[in-house]
Amino acid sequence: MKNIISSVILAFLLFSFVSSNAQSTKNPNKKVTIGLLVDGAIIGQPLPEGVKYYPILIQGNFRFPLLRNESRNQLTIQFQPQVNPVIIRGIENTSAVELGVTFGLAYERLVKSENGIFYIGISISPHAISYETARQANGFIFSDNLHIGYHQILGNGKWMVSYQLKGRHLSNGGRQAPNNGINNLLVGVGISRMLGKN
Repeated sequence: MKNIISSVILAFLLFSFVSSNAQSTKNPNKKVTIGLLVDGAIIGQPLPEGVKYYPILIQGNFRFPLLRNESRNQLTIQFQPQVNPVIIRGIENTSAVELGVTFGLAYERLVKSENGIFYIGISISPHAISYETARQANGFIFSDNLHIGYHQILGNGKWMVSYQLKGRHLSNGGRQAPNNGINNLLVGVGISRMLGKN
């Protein structure tokens, strides 16, 4: 719990620093963004209990550019607190919940028309899951993610819509057995507000 609180404080301080330095840039690839991102599983992980595990990731989406030059290339830090309902389908139909905070790094490339940004990134999230399965030890766990997507800049340059494909692996890094992992493929969409002047 102390690590999560420390991470949230660090992310807030980083946000304050980056947003103060991002207020005057006109390049959309260089702006801090704040928004909401929802990913839904399209492939569920089969579990030994005769069910499949389908999470829906409901995430605050904070994006912080690191490079200040005028290149089309960008590196961003991502911070995504999340509360994820999980649909369990199979022999039993039930539900569960996940809690987590994702920290990630992405490479971005602004398209020539400057109305879109392609990106690819990786992230990790300390997680807690409520569903008990013989495939994975209960309680504290990590989410490892690989995602690829596209940010579409909207007409006035103040908002962007994001579309992404994400592969996610839940496991605990060998801290406790069993540790076979829970894997999902997800698709997502989000909307974010760009901070700073146009």
